[in-house]
Amino acid sequence: MTAVPTGMVRRKVYRLVIQYPGVHLRGVEQQLGISSALASYHLHELEKSGWVRSYEMESYTRWFPGAASKQAKFSRRERKLLGLLREEAALQVTLHLLDRGGATHGELVEVLGLAKSTVSYHLAKMERLGLVRRKGARLVLADAVLAEGLLLRYEPTPDLLSRFQRMWQDLYG
Repeated sequence: MTAVPTGMVRRKVYRLVIQYPGVHLRGVEQQLGISSALASYHLHELEKSGWVRSYEMESYTRWFPGAASKQAKFSRRERKLLGLLREEAALQVTLHLLDRGGATHGELVEVLGLAKSTVSYHLAKMERLGLVRRKGARLVLADAVLAEGLLLRYEPTPDLLSRFQRMWQDLYG
């Protein structure tokens, strides 16, 4: 393993992964305002040195602190759930379920202003990863304590927070 990441861009990429574990390539690009090629290059160099580690999750490669980092270590379940919470629709559903305790598919469609197919797609993924379960016709968080804990420790990226804040204002004034 090499010394702490050097170079301004590489340090920024590393700090972003530490601050927002589970971020994907596009998130690194957006948050730092750098090209996909540059973000990818630095992520892979950081991975070679053990500072970050990539995990394939559904349709994304997600980035977490690596063995060389003194940052928190994540269980496989935490990595999967945190990666999922980095997706806008899954985050919206999770926050709504935390706030309301449960909801039907139709309620989620109406309240979140998402297409039925979008809600169905994300709910299926959330059920498959064990974040959401069915309780009759209602959907509830399978482990609300874990979901809330992950959200409190590892806040969503600024772009997701901004969209969520707008949605929250629309819903609750």
